[in-house]
Amino acid sequence: MNKRAVSIKKCLLWCFLALAVVLVTYGSVFWPADGLADQAGGDWLVISVAAYPAGFNPCTTSGAPGGTVYGLCNDTLARRSPKNPDEWEPRLAESWDVSDDGKTIVFRLREGVRWHDGTALTAKDILFTWKTYTDPDLRLYQRPIYRNCSVEIADDNSVRFVWSSTDHENFTYSADMDILPAHIMAYSDAREFFRKAQNPMIPGNGPWKMNRSIWYSVRYRLVTDQQRDTQ
Repeated sequence: MNKRAVSIKKCLLWCFLALAVVLVTYGSVFWPADGLADQAGGDWLVISVAAYPAGFNPCTTSGAPGGTVYGLCNDTLARRSPKNPDEWEPRLAESWDVSDDGKTIVFRLREGVRWHDGTALTAKDILFTWKTYTDPDLRLYQRPIYRNCSVEIADDNSVRFVWSSTDHENFTYSADMDILPAHIMAYSDAREFFRKAQNPMIPGNGPWKMNRSIWYSVRYRLVTDQQRDTQ
């Protein structure tokens, strides 16, 4: 094979790879998602990501594609205000108290908060999440953070974080914890946990609910959920 033929083949290969990247990244522009034309305006959302997510569970997935979908389907206790990053806005928690030394933080959950399958979200879910993150047998990437605190249940709608030392990040790590559904993710050993963690349809608790994933062109269709306090 002469050098000219080799050069042409390399050129064609690079063109094919470039086309593949364009189709994956902008696939939703070229092909509308199935059935979206029949949806009423404002009740659907199409997101195009650069790769198919490895999963949607925060314990096993830390990449951007999965995190994008997970972040829409799940809320945290509080989130930084988009208008002023120095301020926090209530989300799953309606209010909180912080001790003078910043080591103890008590969150009061909003009443009526439910997982997308209709199960009530309570302080037990937060305690379960902390125990899961700090389980040495699981070796999750969250363990180095949350092993520096303990979580206690004050009542069904109140949870207390007690940190071992004063740190300006204590509130951030507490408020920003990705909460797991205890009624779905309860496990007896590491093998059972990671088997359950592979379920792509674990119910969330946020304002959006994943309906299904559309593998071709790497798109996801999300349907709006009802207000959390009326679910």
